[in-house]
Amino acid sequence: MNNRVFSDRHLNKINQKLLLLGSNDNRALPYLTLKTVLIFIPCVAAMFVSIYGLILAPFIFIFLYFYTDYIVIYREIRKRKIKLEKDGVLFFKVLYFNYINNRNLKVALKITTNNINNDLSKEFKKALDETNLGKSLYDALNDLEKRIPSNNINAIITNINEAILLGNDSEELLKKQIYYLELNEINFQDKMISKIPIKVAIAFIFIILPILLVILSLKI
Repeated sequence: MNNRVFSDRHLNKINQKLLLLGSNDNRALPYLTLKTVLIFIPCVAAMFVSIYGLILAPFIFIFLYFYTDYIVIYREIRKRKIKLEKDGVLFFKVLYFNYINNRNLKVALKITTNNINNDLSKEFKKALDETNLGKSLYDALNDLEKRIPSNNINAIITNINEAILLGNDSEELLKKQIYYLELNEINFQDKMISKIPIKVAIAFIFIILPILLVILSLKI
């Protein structure tokens, strides 16, 4: 019955987005079903509470339907992207040194995932565990890219995969990618710092200034 409500195309799209949150489960159908039920509640309430409820309900439904996806999925994907790119600086540095010592990417990945405990390392460990079940490392890393919302990290994974497939040396590759991730992290921090004056100004205009005006009016 639920499959008649949501098209396969829509379910696949949501599943792809949920994968970027690190989920391997087929959670699109229960997510969409629960979301729709929860959105209906304020819509029905609006119809009973207000005489304009019948007019407002469709607008409430549309707004909440898309805003829920933003809050639950898209905003969390962006947060995870930032977190994974931050994790990537340490992870790929350790991978680089392990690769220099072993000259074998798969061995270097195993050692690195055993010694680094962050979200990115867990994703690589998950890919390595899949190789123990018969999947090739190439296919496991391809599937890993579907769970990573960062184009920068996916570019590194693609390059690692090509190096494994072609048997190329990865020392210079990893060194360049680490430099690029570090530069990207510095640029991100600079961007956050540059936004501080704007946030302070907004806080002053919408919070502090009205309070001051209220205080001044009371004194008058």
